[in-house]
Amino acid sequence: MSPTGCLAQIPAQMHRYSLWLLPLSAALLCRLAWIPLPFTPLLFVAFVPMLLLERQVANNRQWWQASVLFFLLWNVFTTWWIVNSTIVGAVFAFLANALLMSIPFMLFRATRLKLGNRVGYLSFLAYWLAFEHLHQRWELAWPWLNLGNALAALPKYIQWYEYTGAGGGTLWILGVNLAVFMALQPRLFYTTQGIDKLQNRQPVKNAMLPVVLLLFPVLASFCIFYTYTEKGKDVEITLVQPSEDPYFIPDAAQADQQVATLLSLSEKALTPNTRYLVFPEAALPDAIWLHEFNQQTRIEQLRQWLRQYPNLKLVSGFTALQHYNQPHATPTASPYLQQPGSYDVFNSSFQIDTTNRLQVYHKSKLVPGVEKIPYQQLFGVLTPLISALGGGMGSFGSQPHRTVFRGTDSLGIAPVICYESVFGQYLTDYVKKGAQLIFIMTNDGWWGNTDGYRQHLHYASLRAIETRRSIARAANTGISCFIDQRGIVRSSLGWQQRSAQNGTVKANTALTCYVQYGDFIGRTALLLAAILILFTFVSRFTPHFSNKIR
Repeated sequence: MSPTGCLAQIPAQMHRYSLWLLPLSAALLCRLAWIPLPFTPLLFVAFVPMLLLERQVANNRQWWQASVLFFLLWNVFTTWWIVNSTIVGAVFAFLANALLMSIPFMLFRATRLKLGNRVGYLSFLAYWLAFEHLHQRWELAWPWLNLGNALAALPKYIQWYEYTGAGGGTLWILGVNLAVFMALQPRLFYTTQGIDKLQNRQPVKNAMLPVVLLLFPVLASFCIFYTYTEKGKDVEITLVQPSEDPYFIPDAAQADQQVATLLSLSEKALTPNTRYLVFPEAALPDAIWLHEFNQQTRIEQLRQWLRQYPNLKLVSGFTALQHYNQPHATPTASPYLQQPGSYDVFNSSFQIDTTNRLQVYHKSKLVPGVEKIPYQQLFGVLTPLISALGGGMGSFGSQPHRTVFRGTDSLGIAPVICYESVFGQYLTDYVKKGAQLIFIMTNDGWWGNTDGYRQHLHYASLRAIETRRSIARAANTGISCFIDQRGIVRSSLGWQQRSAQNGTVKANTALTCYVQYGDFIGRTALLLAAILILFTFVSRFTPHFSNKIR
């Protein structure tokens, strides 16, 4: 028997332990392939064990159980560090994401059984891509494990993300997995007449498709990488990494000391040519009322300090408070205890200079279960329980549109706060509004010295490639860095290194294909998935319909 034939017989020879061994092996492959481990190529075969298992399970219930186990283990192995921030949020994320990720697997099996192998395995691609597309666009959004993100540490290999976004990476990974599976199980994709031809085919020919699918995008990316020239005028920026304990709540004197540290670090790195000074997320220890912003003592202190640098603009994260006269002005507003009215709390950023001009942006992609109770009207009653178990105390406010900070020279800055940098198409809204540079402000200290902050760092490289925008990333505990338009990390500060650094980046004005057209792969997959679901449903009641499609 040929090697291909032997491999094809593996699932049939497995005993009942394969129901958990194959999901475990697939989850381990996904974990080993994920940032920051150096085994990324394993992801191109990580789904093969599950595709093999799907051919062997006795019923839909076994397939669902195996799928949930696979996704639960993958989530825990890869994002276990969430427990350092919130135990209840971590448990919720693991379970909810595993259940949600099992949906495209269940739809794939239903379509394959009803419409045949060729349509069925096409649906495998469509359902997963549609799921990733939708999973970024609702209040339970958690795209951390979108497959295209796993390639973030290899920017030389994914330069074509400027056309496809991270969804193109997902399609590439799944396509190679499916091609490998086809090489192991070639009989599934041939008609009866084609089986005889298959008998005489050399096994090496079955491996040609996965090899071509794997190598062609790499070669295309190398061509783009080594011919791309960064565009735009030079802009000098200083990043400050104060390395403060995110769980520490300072008193007034300690708050003054934290601000003094920020300014002291800044003074060591600033030059006469520095245009922007960037502090990380929630860098200011004081919550600031927006209706009294310019009168706040802390803001007056910062503006007084900025007078030493008349051409400098300060961009910083802070906690904003918005007062309302109405008792329930917004769905996220909290009423005052001893006076009429209500208020909102925002995770925000501002841009100020020596004038009284104020530009503010409120973070709008909030972390479910930590910064936001998803579907507040439905789950709002659970807020006290979630708080008691260590989760967030309620929902932060947000804003419906992106804000671009501008200076007197019309240079546009995208102020991106923490979790928002995981959402590719979300960031394109800034660029469409004129952002020429991206500033990412984050506080990755919540997770400790784990893979979490490393993964978050590399995801920023994807945004640089997709938009061809240079990125200045200020992280409280690290890693603060500059990322060029090809997604290469430059001049970084290490974990827990209290320091500041100066760098020069280029402000690009050109729009990439991805910025202009967004996630067209995801939208196409969503339409195809809807059609496949309809055909699958119809075939349940009209068996002759499925025979026509097969």
